[in-house]
Formats: sequence, structure tokens, C-alpha cells
Amino acid sequence: MKPIFRKPKVLFSGSLMLLSALANAQYYEHFQNEYFFGNQNCAKTEAMGYADVAIGGGVYSMYQNPAGISLIKNQEAYISRSRPYYLLTNARYTFAGFAKRINPKMVLAATFHQFNVGATHFVVDINGTDWDIDRPTTNNAAVTFAYQPIKNLHVGINVNYFYWKLFNNIPAGTVFQHDLGALYVLPLNKEKKQRLQFAASVTNITKVSLTYMDPNRRKAVSEFPEVFRAGLSWFSGHQIHLPKTEPISADINVTVQHQDVLNNNYLTQNSLGAECIFASAFCFRMGLRSLTVNDEGISTNLSKVNDLTIGMGLIIPLNEKTGGKIPGKLYIDYAALKQPPHNTSFRRLDNMHVLSLRFQWAEKQQAKTPEKKVQSKKTKTGKS
Repeated sequence: MKPIFRKPKVLFSGSLMLLSALANAQYYEHFQNEYFFGNQNCAKTEAMGYADVAIGGGVYSMYQNPAGISLIKNQEAYISRSRPYYLLTNARYTFAGFAKRINPKMVLAATFHQFNVGATHFVVDINGTDWDIDRPTTNNAAVTFAYQPIKNLHVGINVNYFYWKLFNNIPAGTVFQHDLGALYVLPLNKEKKQRLQFAASVTNITKVSLTYMDPNRRKAVSEFPEVFRAGLSWFSGHQIHLPKTEPISADINVTVQHQDVLNNNYLTQNSLGAECIFASAFCFRMGLRSLTVNDEGISTNLSKVNDLTIGMGLIIPLNEKTGGKIPGKLYIDYAALKQPPHNTSFRRLDNMHVLSLRFQWAEKQQAKTPEKKVQSKKTKTGKS
């Protein structure tokens, strides 16, 4: 028998080859590191070792893989806040977005992502000059388009408008850049809800750089990172049988992910994440990640940062609780993690908190088409 998944696999493999071929202009790892590689835009992703490329299913998925929003069944609204970022104790991350299924094959999303350094009045340069800075922000507005060209294969693209405002009296640096992703779903056991998901994505496929001005109005140019991510996720549904009680569902997801910054020798990351959802309501998550960093040739600096991540979530079926008056589910996700040090002389810093809220509209029910009555071919006289 011929394998039924041959054609999708060939197309998916071709997508991986295309994605991995897109590289190379050198990215300096300290430029906007806090935005590109800092806190994640989702408490769930943060808790699962920064892995999300092969999971999808939420508007937040566009950050690591634009194809991930193609798994949204109807529409959803999402917002996430996190703080702080290492010694930037006033720093705040905000991510908000909305996604809607347009037709059975297409999903569109609009998102906004901001890193706000917080109240900062000035910076003094080596000559003792004060530079006027109030609240520096890194902003990204994106439109995401995801499409299912054939059964089980999903592709997506982000169109990003990046806006960096640092100095008060200096024009902001702006640039458009694009991300590309693919995700393939391989069903295994429909009864047990078992499936495998393979995915890959590349950010900044257009290899853009940002041109901006320093406080003395001198032009500066910095390359954007070109980040390749590939991952695999396994999903399975189970039933826990306890004495004298109804069976309790336990839905499990285990994911592995590899990250490589194609235009930099560092920031390679390997992640392992797991999630278990009990009774379709209580979510428990854990992850491990290992990130290579530049130790700058200093013996006390670490060349690799390892981290254990944990988090939890709650799913409230408002549709059921309100008799359909609120047509959907509310997801509340939270993670609080000690920030891992990059130097052997420092301890883990204070907790970083991430809180995410997601409202997912109930899936639309297809209207039943009335059965047409079969008219008799016989005439009133009974003759055919």
C-alpha cells in the first residue's frame, strides 16, 4: 500500500529546505537582545522551556511560527504582560492580539508587541553628556496570514512593522521585516486524540537591518537576527480512573525544539517542554532550556545558560457556565521564574512574572441543511 502522507511530507520537507537556506549578515547579539530573546509573549511558552514553534493554536503562536495560528478554530483575543527583565526592574513587556478564521483554510491575525524600559531620565556618555531619554520603547505591529494549502499542512507569514524609539529628540528607527513558517499535523489515533506536529520557521527572511540615529544624530545600522526554529510536538489524550468517580481526562503534550540564529555564532537554544491538562481545566507545565551565550572571553562569564521552567494555567468554559450567553472559553496562564545568571559571581535574580489572558470563541456549528423530499416520479393517475 502506498503511504497516504507522501505528498504532504514532500512538501513539508521542501519547506524546511527553503527555510534553512535563508541566511546571512552578522547580527550583534547585544542589539535588542531583550526584545528578540528576552521574556516570551506567553506564560505557557515561558513555562515550557521557550518552546512553541510546533504547538500553535493561539494568536501568540505567530511570535515563533506564523503557521501556528492556522490551528485556531474560530476566533480569539489575547493579552499578556510580563516584568521585569534582569536589572531593568521597571521594564514591562506587553503583547496583545486578535485572530479570526476567515474560511476553512485561512486565518488572519493582528498583533502588537512592546518592550518598555520604564522611566529613565538620562544616560551619561563617556564625555559626561546627558542624553534625554524618557521611556524608551521597542514596538512591533504585525499582520499574520496563515493558510492550509493541502490537508494537514499549514503555512504562514508575518508582516512586521518594527518601531524603536530611544532618545526623546531623535527620530525613531523603523523598518518592515517578514517571518515565514510551516507546520504539519500527522494524525495517529483519533480516538485517543494522538497526533504528531512537525514545524519550522525563520524570522527576518528579508534580512533587514535597522537604520537609526545616536544622540549626536550620527547614523548607525544594526542587523536583525535571522532565527531558525524547528520542533516536534506529541499530543495524546488519556483517562484517569479513580474509585467511585467519573474518569478524569488528562491531555498531554510533549515538545522539543531547536533554535539557531543563522547570522550569529551564539544564541543557539535547545528546549524540552511538557504540559498536562487535567479535566479540561487545570494546566501544569514544565520545561528545560539550554542557551549558548557569548562569554566575552571572561572566565567568570558563562558560555551556556541552563534553566528549569514551570507554570500553570486554568481553563474556564464560560460557554457552559453561562448557558451560552458568553460564547467561549477563558484561558488564564501564569509563570513566575527566577531569572538565570550569566555570570558565576551572581545568583539567580528576582522572579520574572508572566500573566496571559486568552478568550477563545466557541467553534461555529455548521447549520444542518434540510433534507429534500424525494418527489415521486409517478403522476396523479399513478402512471410513471
